[in-house]
Amino acid sequence: MPQQDRLLLVVSILEGRHFPNQSSCQLTVDAKFDGEILITDPVEFSSTPDINQELAWELDKKTFQQHKLQRSVIKCNAYVTATSGSRENIGYFMIDIRPLTTTRTIRWCRLLQTKFGKLKPELSICAYIEDDQTSKSTTTASKTSKIVSNTSTGSLRSKQFQPVLLVDKGYYQLGADIPSAEIFSLSITTFSAKNLIHLIPSDTNLNKQDEYFFFYTLFGNGVLTQKFQDLVQPDFPPERSSVRIRSTIQSLRAYFERFHSIDFRLCSGDNIVGQTQIPLHKIVKPLQQSASMEKTFDILAEVFYLRLSPPPGIEISQTNLDDEDSQPTVKIEVKLVRETSANEQNIDNPKQSRMRSNSMNNHNSSTTTIENENRSNIQPRIQQLSINNHATNDDRLPSPVFDHSNNNHHLTHHYCLSIDLKSLRNLRLSHSAYLYCRYVYPFLGTSTPILTHPPLHIPYTSSAPPNEHLLPHGLCIFNFAVNSEQLQTHFHREPLTVEVYCRDNERSERKDQLFGIVRLQLDHVLQMEKQRCSSTTNGILGWRQTWTQALPLIGTNTEKCGELLVTVVIEDFGALQLNSTVTPRSQSVPPQQLGLDHVFQRPNDDAQLQAAYELQLWKESKELEFEKHLREVEAKKLYELMEAFKEKDRERESLLQKKMKEYGELEKQTKKALADIEKREKQMNINEQELQRMQVDLKREYDSKHIEIREASKRLQEQSEHTITLEKSKNQALDDEIIRLKRSVAEWEKRYRDKEQELFSYKEKQRSAPEVKLQAEINMLMLEKNELQRKLDASLASGDRYKQQWVKALKGYQRLKQREDDLSKVALQKQMQEVEHMRLRYLAAEENEIMKNDHKQLEGIKNELNKLKDVSSMPTVLGHGLQTMSTLSDETEQYEQVDQQLGVLIEHRDTLLQTGTYTHSDALIQELERRIQ
Repeated sequence: MPQQDRLLLVVSILEGRHFPNQSSCQLTVDAKFDGEILITDPVEFSSTPDINQELAWELDKKTFQQHKLQRSVIKCNAYVTATSGSRENIGYFMIDIRPLTTTRTIRWCRLLQTKFGKLKPELSICAYIEDDQTSKSTTTASKTSKIVSNTSTGSLRSKQFQPVLLVDKGYYQLGADIPSAEIFSLSITTFSAKNLIHLIPSDTNLNKQDEYFFFYTLFGNGVLTQKFQDLVQPDFPPERSSVRIRSTIQSLRAYFERFHSIDFRLCSGDNIVGQTQIPLHKIVKPLQQSASMEKTFDILAEVFYLRLSPPPGIEISQTNLDDEDSQPTVKIEVKLVRETSANEQNIDNPKQSRMRSNSMNNHNSSTTTIENENRSNIQPRIQQLSINNHATNDDRLPSPVFDHSNNNHHLTHHYCLSIDLKSLRNLRLSHSAYLYCRYVYPFLGTSTPILTHPPLHIPYTSSAPPNEHLLPHGLCIFNFAVNSEQLQTHFHREPLTVEVYCRDNERSERKDQLFGIVRLQLDHVLQMEKQRCSSTTNGILGWRQTWTQALPLIGTNTEKCGELLVTVVIEDFGALQLNSTVTPRSQSVPPQQLGLDHVFQRPNDDAQLQAAYELQLWKESKELEFEKHLREVEAKKLYELMEAFKEKDRERESLLQKKMKEYGELEKQTKKALADIEKREKQMNINEQELQRMQVDLKREYDSKHIEIREASKRLQEQSEHTITLEKSKNQALDDEIIRLKRSVAEWEKRYRDKEQELFSYKEKQRSAPEVKLQAEINMLMLEKNELQRKLDASLASGDRYKQQWVKALKGYQRLKQREDDLSKVALQKQMQEVEHMRLRYLAAEENEIMKNDHKQLEGIKNELNKLKDVSSMPTVLGHGLQTMSTLSDETEQYEQVDQQLGVLIEHRDTLLQTGTYTHSDALIQELERRIQ
C-alpha cells in the first residue's frame, strides 16, 4: 500500500487527578480498539499519577474510514494492581474517533462506573491522528499495533524534559546538558491567608481539629508550612522554598508553558480542608512571544491571590462564598531568578565551587531542596569592625552591586554580628600544647582568616576532665548589609567551621598541626528570642538575638577531644535605603604576607592600650545607661499599648458576642432551610425513583405484550395456513364426490331410460292385458318412482350438507383473516352479511319456486292418474294416456334436473367469489361459468 495511505491513531495518556493516594499499588491503563488491547507501563498510584505514555495503532485510511462509519470507539480501562498481584478495575472512559484530527488537544476524561465516585477521578489525554509519511515500513500487513512511548519530539512531557536532581552540583538539570545552559532559581513564598474559616462546615467542632498548615509539592519534594490554629486571622510567618535549575531559556519557557499547575492544599492532620492550584505557566508570560524567545532576564516575579475551594465530596454553605470579600484566599509569590549565565559559570572560582559542593554534601534536606544562592549574586555590603589587631587591612572588600528588581519585596537590613570564642573545655591532651582558633567566613566580607592570639598554653594534667581554659582575643564583630532572606538562607546552608590548631614552639620549622574542628550553625542565633537594643554609633534602635552553646571539638580521628564555648550575637538595625549601585570603597592596603610571628605580637605601647580600655569601659557604661533608659521608655510604651489592646479586646469581644448571636440566628435559619431542601430533595428522589420504576415496568409490559402479539400473530398465521390446506383437501374431496355423484346420476338416468323402455314395452304388452294386471304394474312403477325420488332427495340433502360445511370452512377462514386486519374485517363482514342475506332470500325463493313447481307437477300427475283410472277399461285410451303421462313425466324431470344443476352451479360460483379467495380469472370460476352457459 502507498505510504500516503497509512496513518497512526495515537492516544497519549498524560496524568491523572483526584485519585486516592495508595502508594503501595500501581496504576495501568488498557486501551482496546479493533479487538486489540494496548497496556501502559505501571506507575505509582498516587493522588496525581504521572503516566506520560502514548498508545498507537497503525492502519490504512480505508480501514480508519470504515471505523468512523461504524462509529467505533476506543475503550480505556484503568486498573489498580496491588502488591499481592490482584488486579482491580476502577473505571473506564470512551474516546470517539470520529472527531479526531491532526490537531493535538489535551482534555480531561472522567472515569465512569468508578469505585471512587465521590472523588471524581479524571485522566488527562490527548488523542490525535498522525500521518505516517516519514516511516520506512517494510511490512505488507494491512494493520499492525504497537506501543509508542516517548516518540513525540514535540511533546514536552517526554523524559528529556523531566528535571533530574544532581546532588553533587546542587541543582536540577532540565533538558540537555549543553554549555549554553544557565542556572535559575525558582522560589515559591507563602505570605498570608484570609477567610479560611469559610472552608469549614458549620457542624464541625473547631476545638477538636488539629493544627492547620499548607502543603504543596515542588519538583517531587513535599513542602509544609508552619502550623497555625486560628482560621479567622491566620498568623504564620512567610515561608519560602526554592530550587535551583540549570537549563536554557527556551527549554525553561517551554517546560513552564506545558507544566500543569502545582496543587496547593490547606490540611488539618491527614484531612484536606481546601485546595487550589499555582499556575506556574503565568510566570513566563513575558517570554511567550516568538520575538522574545531569545530574551534574557534577571528576575521574573508574579504575586497570586489564589482562591481556595473545598475538596470534592465535602459540602459547605455557599452563602458566604458568594461575596468576593469572603472568598478564602491565600497570597503566594512565585519568583524566577537568573543566577548565572553560561559565561559566568565557566569563570567560577574553583575554590568557591569546591566550597559549594562541600556545603551541599554536608547539608542535604530530605523533604525540601533549598536553593544554593550563588555567592557572586549576594555580595552584601559589609563594614568590618575588628577588635583584634590581626584582620584590619589584609584583604580588599568586593565592590557590592545591588539589584533593586530583587529587593522590591525583600529590603536590605543593617546587621551587626559578634562571634565570641570564649573558652576551651574538657580537653583531652597527651602532652602540653599551645592552641589557637582560626576561622574564615567570606560571606561576612573578608577572606582573611580570623585568629585568636596569642596561642593558649594548655599544660598536661593526668586528671580527667572537666577543665576550662579562656581564649584571649576571641571576640570579632562584623557590620554588613543584606536582606533577611539571604541571611537566613546562607546561615542555614553554610555553617561556620572553626579550626583549632596546635603550635609547637620547640620546633624550628614552626609548622602548626590541626588539633580539631568545630562546626558552628549560625542559623541557630536567628531562632532565639529578640530583645531591644540600640546602635553605639548613631543610636538607631534595633533587635538583638543572642545564642550561647558549648560545641563539640572533633579531632582528626573523628572522636570528641573537647568542647568550645561560643557566644554569637546578631543585631538588626532595620532597613537601609540603598542606591542601585554603591560607590566602591577606596583602595585598601594590599594584602601582606603576615606570619604567625607578626600575628602574635602584642602592642608595645601600654598607655595606648590603657586609654583604649578606659574608653571602652566608658562606652559600655553609657550603653548600659542608655539601654536602661530605653527599657524604661519601652516598658511605659508597652503598658500603654497593653491598656489600649485590652480596651480594643473588650470592644472586640462585645462585637464578637453580638455577631455570634446574629450568626447563630442565621445558622438556625440556614439549617431549617437546609432541612426543608433536603426533605424536598428526598421527596424528589423518591418520585424520580418511582417514575423510573414505572417507566421500567411499562417498558417491560410493552415488550412482553409485543412479543405475545407477535407470537399470537405467527401462531394464527400457521393455523390459517393449516386450515386452508385442510379446506383445499376437503374441496378436492368434494370435487371427487361431485364427479362420483354425476356418474351415479348418469347411471341412474341410464337405468331410468331402461325402465322407461321397459315401461313402454310393458305398455305395449299391456294393451291387451286385463285391468288388474295393469294396476299391479302401475303400483310397482309407483314404488320404484318413490324409491328413486327418495334417493334423489338423499343426494340433494348430502349436497346441501357438503355445501354448508364448505361455507362454514370459508367463514372460519374469513374470521381468521378479519382478526389480522380490523378495518378490512368490518367491511368484509358487512359485505358477507349482505351477500348471505341475498343468497338466503334467493335460496328461499328458489326453493319455494321449486316446491310450487313440484306441487303443480304432482297435482298434474295425480290428475293424469285419475284420468287413467277412469279410462282404464279402454285399451286405446289407456295407451294414449300412458304415452302422454310418460312424455309429461320425462319433460318435467328433465326440467327439474337442469334447473337444479344450474342453481347449484350458480350458488357455488357466487359463494366462491364472495369469499374473496377466487376471482373471475381463476380456472375453477371459468369452468363453472362455462357449464352455467
